[in-house]
Amino acid sequence: MKYMRFVLLVCFSLLCIGAFYYTLSYFEQRKPVRTPIKVIAQTGPIKEGLKTDFLAELLDLSVDHPKCLSTEEVEEVLEKSPLIKNASASYLNSETLYIDYTLRNPVFALIDLENVALDLEGYLFPLNPYFTPKKLPELYLGLKEIIPFEKPLLGKEMALAPDLYHLLKGEIDRIDLSHINESSLGKREIVVILELSNDTRHILRLSTKRYKEELIDYQFLRSTIEKGNFIVDLRVPDLVYVSSTEG
Repeated sequence: MKYMRFVLLVCFSLLCIGAFYYTLSYFEQRKPVRTPIKVIAQTGPIKEGLKTDFLAELLDLSVDHPKCLSTEEVEEVLEKSPLIKNASASYLNSETLYIDYTLRNPVFALIDLENVALDLEGYLFPLNPYFTPKKLPELYLGLKEIIPFEKPLLGKEMALAPDLYHLLKGEIDRIDLSHINESSLGKREIVVILELSNDTRHILRLSTKRYKEELIDYQFLRSTIEKGNFIVDLRVPDLVYVSSTEG
């Protein structure tokens, strides 16, 4: 019994020593480095999502004016950029800063403002030249004022836009939410433009409360509509108005 207690005591002591050195190593890695940064290494879900020169510019680093930064300072500066969702920093050695970061994912092109994208969390950020050009669904909100990049959009718009994106993913050409707060029920609506093919374009007029049920009705109706451009108004319960936009 005494032998077993001795073995357990030794194992516990070794475990405590190991934990101590691990903790010490972690804090040594995180503490401010006194040697000026000369090299930036980066990783992330997208290979070199941002140019290393751009990261250096964000951190105000240059060959002519090298400086020291703590990992906390690096992370704070990077996460203030509207392009970066989250970032972590450490040092590979005294002169090499290692950054692991995730870019925001552009889901909509916000046509209220020039060259502005929007992610599903409602954050705005510049699109070009940071992201590979591709056709994004357009989103029109009818903004009356400039929204700062630092804060996400809030309100009914950012509840509707992601929901519609998931329900109609891949077919959306534009979502217009500029009339969702109209005082008149006749004017209050969601407008969704679907690009189904080169010769088929459907404009859906939906209510702000029953749009999920209305989209189910539209899916049943869709197979009966011939190829062409149509306006499909589903705002009245149990009724659907279909009209052609041609001629």
